Amino acid sequence: MDLYYEIGKKYEVFDKELSMKMSKTEKVINLFRLLQNVLSNYLFFNLQKVDVLVFSHPRSKLVGNRLIDPYTHYLVKKLIKNNISFLEFESPHNGKHLRERKLYKRYLDGIFILRNVKNIFVKTNISQKNKTVVERLSEEINRENRQFLRHKKNTY
Repeated sequence: MDLYYEIGKKYEVFDKELSMKMSKTEKVINLFRLLQNVLSNYLFFNLQKVDVLVFSHPRSKLVGNRLIDPYTHYLVKKLIKNNISFLEFESPHNGKHLRERKLYKRYLDGIFILRNVKNIFVKTNISQKNKTVVERLSEEINRENRQFLRHKKNTY
């Protein structure tokens, strides 16, 4: 993901200020928020058979006076309009859920807690082969970036 965001920043797809890094304090605070969310929403986590599962994006955009996920909001409206059964699964953004709670919405906080606990005990190792691939990719991106910047400079 870090590589993805670096590419996006270099080619001005994302804001330069975008940062995926969190301090240890922020990580602890987010873990407690997740625990609080799991405990307070546990009773609402009933699952039923549905026709469609929707996994919304954790970040929200303000449209009018409502926070929405611009990627799935209109899909959900269409599912409701067409009377199609569905569940929406929402991931936390920085340990919080900012959008309005709905009967068809389920939070994935418990899964994030399990992932965080797993990451404490299980370290991910990258093979030498994959490291080589990433290094080559990085070299290619840097080469393309230099060419892009030279072209951009010459056109202005």
